[in-house]
Amino acid sequence: MKKSFKLLKIIKATEQLIPIENGDFQKDYINWYNTDRVCKKLKGLSPINFRKQALNSVSMT
Repeated sequence: MKKSFKLLKIIKATEQLIPIENGDFQKDYINWYNTDRVCKKLKGLSPINFRKQALNSVSMT
């Protein structure tokens, strides 16, 4: 989580130098963070895939 905040601070700092129109970069980053990133804690799955796997295992029992 600390890495994410550091990255967001870097993003904010670079925004001052290079304005980003309509906040598309932030939306893309948040979408990536919530759906596509692979996390060691989640056994190498993205958050979405981990949730799907957890729901499938619960529904099968």
